[in-house]
Amino acid sequence: MKRMLLFLFAVAVGLAAVNAQVTQGRIGNGNITISGTPWTDVYGLDFNNDGVLEIRISDFSGDPSVYNGYFSYNWEDGGTNILADENVWDYVGVLEGGVTIGAASASLFAGYGDAAFDSYGTIALGTHYLGFRIKLADGVHYGYAKYTMAQEGGDYRATFTNCYYNATVGAGIVTGDEGSTQGIGAAEGTTKIAIYPNPATDWVSVNMDNAEGATVSIMDVSGHKVMSTTLEEGSAKLNVESLAKGAYFVRIDGEKVSVVRKLIVK
Repeated sequence: MKRMLLFLFAVAVGLAAVNAQVTQGRIGNGNITISGTPWTDVYGLDFNNDGVLEIRISDFSGDPSVYNGYFSYNWEDGGTNILADENVWDYVGVLEGGVTIGAASASLFAGYGDAAFDSYGTIALGTHYLGFRIKLADGVHYGYAKYTMAQEGGDYRATFTNCYYNATVGAGIVTGDEGSTQGIGAAEGTTKIAIYPNPATDWVSVNMDNAEGATVSIMDVSGHKVMSTTLEEGSAKLNVESLAKGAYFVRIDGEKVSVVRKLIVK
């Protein structure tokens, strides 16, 4: 049976810069010109929120080996390029959290063109990132798109949730960095919090009393939030497989609680 790769798009409405460098774009409708041909009202990635897509994402009824997931780049506005396998330029490179995309990654940019999910292991289930460099009016910027891949029967479904880029020309960005600095801060009060396992290798469980609805945030040592969730009935479980090895902080903020604990990811 022919497998299909379907795309869903979650429109991001928060379009302002969230700190001095990392800016959130949007996933939704926009316009794009590819090789002189204009496309309007198509889905894709608009990193700088100007209504012009840097990348168009669509179904593609062609070679079934690419599972019909197809990316087109806005050549006419100076060219963009996917962070792809350096030996197979037109296949998507799936990245995990904590990967730096920047000038030092130049060897992974292997030529202009379109790209697609392929059959060489890039259709990985779960939450992942695609890295990009984009050419805006002021120069080359680096960014990423976050998506979740699920399998439904013989079909694959990719849901893109957001995209970000570094507003500083030529500066890199780390996958998962959404730019929001919540602040590590100091623990307030004496509320007990249980985090296990610590060190963590894949999942982290957080248990608290009387903290339902509180926000659980994992931050790197600079205070940037790399993931978050909400406590339900006083407990939550976070998948930290995508995080780079190192020290992090877990902060919980709610109506009745504000605590911080150190977390080591191995």
